[in-house]
Amino acid sequence: MKKNIYLTSLRLKNKNIKNCYFAGVWGLNDTEIFDKKKNKKILNSYQLNPSDLSQTYFFLENFYYKTIRKISINLNRIHKTNLNYKYWAILLSPWLQNYISVLYDRWKILSDLEKKKTNFIRLMCEESITPINNSNDFFALSQSNYFNQHIFEDILDFKKKENRKNFYNIKNKKKSLFIYYLIKICKILFSTDKFKVKNFYLDVNFNKKKNIFLDILRKVYIKFVTKINNLAFKTYKYDFGLRTKITASISKNKKRNFENYFYSRLFLDVPGEIIEGYNIHKNTRINLIKSHYTYSMYSHFDNYSFKLYLAERKIKKDKIICLEHGGSFPHYRMNFNFEENFFDKKYTWYKKYFKNHKQFQNFNLFQKYLKEFDPGDKIIIFGSVTPRYLHKIIFSRTPSNILSKTKMIRSLFESMNNEQKKNVMFKPHPSNNSNLYINTLPEFEKIFGQEKLLFESVISTINKAKILICTTPETTFTECMLSNKPTILVYDSKIYKRHNICKKLINEMKKNKIIFFNTQEASKHLNRIYQDPYKWYNSAKIKNLRKKFLNEAVGYY
Repeated sequence: MKKNIYLTSLRLKNKNIKNCYFAGVWGLNDTEIFDKKKNKKILNSYQLNPSDLSQTYFFLENFYYKTIRKISINLNRIHKTNLNYKYWAILLSPWLQNYISVLYDRWKILSDLEKKKTNFIRLMCEESITPINNSNDFFALSQSNYFNQHIFEDILDFKKKENRKNFYNIKNKKKSLFIYYLIKICKILFSTDKFKVKNFYLDVNFNKKKNIFLDILRKVYIKFVTKINNLAFKTYKYDFGLRTKITASISKNKKRNFENYFYSRLFLDVPGEIIEGYNIHKNTRINLIKSHYTYSMYSHFDNYSFKLYLAERKIKKDKIICLEHGGSFPHYRMNFNFEENFFDKKYTWYKKYFKNHKQFQNFNLFQKYLKEFDPGDKIIIFGSVTPRYLHKIIFSRTPSNILSKTKMIRSLFESMNNEQKKNVMFKPHPSNNSNLYINTLPEFEKIFGQEKLLFESVISTINKAKILICTTPETTFTECMLSNKPTILVYDSKIYKRHNICKKLINEMKKNKIIFFNTQEASKHLNRIYQDPYKWYNSAKIKNLRKKFLNEAVGYY
């Protein structure tokens, strides 16, 4: 008997379909994900297999570098320019990396399920999708049930050579001429591009010797420029006719493979900032001061007018330095090494592991966490957050491993003795109950009790702690290690694959009971140290190992 597969958590109304299964956890709503009867009917995704995930990542990395050159040729033709592919790569990042991952993930899910005896439940949604002008809106779009249902069904139509429908809402919107001219006036009044300086910090000034007054002025100016320049998103609209013509001119191969599906959708989905809005953003924005060295921590990801600025600096052969905004043990691979390949230097928290890396000391981080905390009496367990649908290929948590991750935390708590359980508190991620992520709060309320959930800042949470337990080898672990509070890390090494540069240090910390890959060993260690954790944590051997970690992870000591 064929299995009937729901592809998202949307359901057919007034129809009783038997033998129903789910393409992944995203096929269940929040109340169903942890229901054992329901989650037994989840058909395992390739995301659970580290080997499959790795193979997918490297395939898509090659596809990305091949694609960016082809897209650049087409964008130059559309806009009648002759710009280097690196210019367009800066403008398209991180949207393009994530878009490739999203489309391929949905393609692969269907392709894998087609090999089994399955029938896909099609909803033929009437709900249309609003096309995005701003690439920052793509993450929210990628987590929408309606968008994903449309994409799944569009892939099925493409494979079967059936008529494909446009699911975008293309109602005409009024263009705001008032806003357009307001930005142009602000450009005349507030542009500073007549001047050039040696160093310019687009967002975070990490320089310890900075002039506080001038830095405040810089922040106010940057905030103002961003607000005015972002008004440009309201001055143009999605042009379906133009995009259809572009698609028809590049999508001529009739093979029903992923590459041809990708190009059949690409110029329908590219954010408006790249097509209809490109010349408006480029020519009307307030121009920033020119610089020989420009530093960006967030702007090269999430600020389109600053991406234009960085892309222009690249053409002028000025230097662009990007800075990591978080970290601990580096990911095995991430973002197809975009920052390493398109920027002149990348300042990292961890010691150098790529040719253009340079470890920098984040003095803002040190100032925040290197201080005296209260003694505390709680065991604090830190949670994490997982998107509902995969939005980029990453060697970290994916929607498909949310059940094993939650099971690990439950196991850790249940293996504690009664005295420890009384003093445990769980710190969920701040975004845990957002509709963009899987809401695990109800499940953690069942595990710990509602009164044990801690909704405070990381700093306040650390202040309450006697022992800190991290469950991901990421930023929070580094912050906890900087606090000098007794800290351990418990995680699944199959889910969180780390870069080879830190393999030796991880093994050494595992050997010395700071890192654990299973909850039973972590629980035994907690029982040994619970009464006086500082006796263990401040022993000469552990103290030296902590210093070694901080030196390698953040350049401290």
